[in-house]
Amino acid sequence: MRHAECGFTLMELLTALTVTTILLMVAIPSYRQQQERAQLSAAASRLYSDIQQTRADAIRRGADALNIYFFLQPDWCYRITDRSDAECSGCDALCDVARDGQVRGISHSDLPLVTLAEVTYRGSELGIQRRREGMAAGHVLFQVASQQLMVKTTGYGRLRICEPGHGDEPC
Repeated sequence: MRHAECGFTLMELLTALTVTTILLMVAIPSYRQQQERAQLSAAASRLYSDIQQTRADAIRRGADALNIYFFLQPDWCYRITDRSDAECSGCDALCDVARDGQVRGISHSDLPLVTLAEVTYRGSELGIQRRREGMAAGHVLFQVASQQLMVKTTGYGRLRICEPGHGDEPC
């Protein structure tokens, strides 16, 4: 009576390894692109919602002194504050509202794949006023590899996220 042989032949093992390698070669770049796109979208969406929230806070407080400061070097961040630009001078400075000690905004460490490529607001500062039409025109451009998303504001208070170079409507 012979015992049944258990296990894989060398050919079966090599075939399984080859198929696994091919699947990984296809899946890893796709996963990386998905991860990049997700972080890019998160950066633009977070800034959009932070601008909306800051506008609501300015109206609630009845104050025009809320600002969003953008810092590009050495690693990017943006901070929401009622402090002056002399007090809120960088990502590590205490930039809070009403001296509550709470940091508002995001930074490179939150979304390490994203680059803050461009800020067109004068002095890299977006002042939020309680009047609906009281917001500076400009944009912030986030980038990951060759993908870009722009958060754009108008002087009339319009706010949107768009993708430069895509679609019929100019970004």
